[in-house]
Amino acid sequence: MKYIAYKSGTKIFIDESMLEDFLKLENGFYYIELKRQRNILHHRKFFAILKIWAEYKGIDLSSALVVLKILLGEVETVEYMGKKIVIPKSISFESMDEVEFTEFYNKAILFLATDMGLTKEELEMNIED
Repeated sequence: MKYIAYKSGTKIFIDESMLEDFLKLENGFYYIELKRQRNILHHRKFFAILKIWAEYKGIDLSSALVVLKILLGEVETVEYMGKKIVIPKSISFESMDEVEFTEFYNKAILFLATDMGLTKEELEMNIED
């Protein structure tokens, strides 16, 4: 069940699991972080397409993911002993919400398709959602 709750005259939508905690809050200002929950089917579709590219390139899936992240610039750079080292960012459910993952997915699919001489639509054509 969903609730519409009011705190200091502001409407807030919450579900039953949050109601008890919400009622304990005192009036005031709160920082709320909104994230769109990841879609497991979207995640699986990405890995199905990545697997096609990995086979096309003759590399294993784990290496393909690391290479793709580096090529797309999805990395953090750290300096160690005077050398710059790139560390691929995580695409885990905890690290990216659906909006961030969709941005990554769109860049990745465009790159993978182009690299194989295909359009994005041709690459996605045989992948089940």
